[in-house]
Amino acid sequence: MTLNDLPALCTVRQTARHLFGDESQTARNRIYTWIDNGDIHAKKVGSRYYIHRRAIEEYVNPAATSDE
Repeated sequence: MTLNDLPALCTVRQTARHLFGDESQTARNRIYTWIDNGDIHAKKVGSRYYIHRRAIEEYVNPAATSDE
């Protein structure tokens, strides 16, 4: 799965599946830690976090997005 295959706004579960290949609690907790630390930008709507596909791309490859 490539970043372009992801929806524009991803849940933590979708992000974990894309980055780690699974949706385990450990993988999701890592995403929540990154959100809490400000390493990856997310919006909270109700009790759920949504992560823009661009934020995932910037986290995975910061050098490629800073050149634009």
